[in-house]
Amino acid sequence: MKNTAPTVSTEPLAPLLHNSGVPPRTVIAYEGLAGMARTAGPGGSGMAGVSFGKQQAPQMYGTPIRFRLEPEAQSRNATEFLGRLRGTWSESDYQHDGEDLAGTDDQPSSPEKILIILINRQARGLPLPDGCLVIPAQDHHPLWSTDPLTVLAIFSKSTRSVWLRAKYPTIAAGLQLREVSLLVPPNFVVTP
Repeated sequence: MKNTAPTVSTEPLAPLLHNSGVPPRTVIAYEGLAGMARTAGPGGSGMAGVSFGKQQAPQMYGTPIRFRLEPEAQSRNATEFLGRLRGTWSESDYQHDGEDLAGTDDQPSSPEKILIILINRQARGLPLPDGCLVIPAQDHHPLWSTDPLTVLAIFSKSTRSVWLRAKYPTIAAGLQLREVSLLVPPNFVVTP
């Protein structure tokens, strides 16, 4: 019978597994952008959170643009929002890549499904880069859009720090926001 007990090797470990030479519990930090950011929360390494504020960063690198959802377009849910959109889009908008957004008599599409498809379609058509930083909205940022569907496409595809065109829309979170500014990278032409 073959011995199956674990064995201990005295051979040196592969170079990939060796320590990098930095003692344990060493914090390596990059200070190049320290003047633009401040850390918040516990932890000396700054891993708890980093935020950017006007006091620390009076000169932003890029162009801020602001999106605002007007009070008459504010809604509590997808059904209410779609009701407010009626008249701003046509029956041809019910067709999406061969899929009937209205569903069938047996399986009608939910308002959330219809709204997600409309949001994704709107986001694909926006003349913005695929990702932008989300920054606190300020009155001096140019107002880029108040169109409800465009604004919801921005809000529902944003986190607290970034807007991503490819992000799955979060309708409930998007409907809670009222105003957001994006920091568009330099040399990117932004036209509403």
